[in-house]
Amino acid sequence: MIDIDRLNDIKIENYIFIIYYIIITISLYANKVETEYLITDDKEIREKYRKLLFVIFGTAFLVYLYYTISNYDDYIEDNNPNSKRLNGLTFLASFFVLISGIIYLYVIYEDKDVIVGKNSSSINKLEDLCNKQMGVLSDDMSSVKVIEDLKRYNADDRVIVLDESSASVKEAAHALNTSEGAIAKSIAVMINDKP
Repeated sequence: MIDIDRLNDIKIENYIFIIYYIIITISLYANKVETEYLITDDKEIREKYRKLLFVIFGTAFLVYLYYTISNYDDYIEDNNPNSKRLNGLTFLASFFVLISGIIYLYVIYEDKDVIVGKNSSSINKLEDLCNKQMGVLSDDMSSVKVIEDLKRYNADDRVIVLDESSASVKEAAHALNTSEGAIAKSIAVMINDKP
């Protein structure tokens, strides 16, 4: 006997998987917008990022609302005690995910500044450092790229921002209260046998 209800559920789940792919795509774009916001601290970009979060988590909320209702229906209709217990747990799990989605949407609504990770002033200090210490960078190594690379590897917190000049080894040693031998002003690396 063909279970028509289950076939219909699978059809709906296929649409939901397409929605998940769309959410993932929007999330990747939101990460790009968040990176731009963290680097520039632009209020319009921040608001664009907030709206993207609403779309992502609002859509996810609707998906889990469907799953919560569907799992509740399965629980109510089940007459087998063993599977009813498991359906009850499935309903409970989807209900908790739904509640967490509501909480996250509330946080996005209330948090007008969209505080993410470190505050933007540390990013600005890092950008100033790159501009001051590295001077004019080549086209393929802009200060924005340096900041993004450091952030990607969680290394931006290891940067020391100095109030005084460190343009020479002597100045850097003095500013850091260390010996000149502890200062490296240039680092050369080899990748695939090329500098």
